[in-house]
Amino acid sequence: QRRGVCARVYVRLVWIKS
Repeated sequence: QRRGVCARVYVRLVWIKS
């Protein structure tokens, strides 16, 4: 399972937008 990857992608998108 790659639940960590999903969380990382979400955080990255928010960080880039921030």
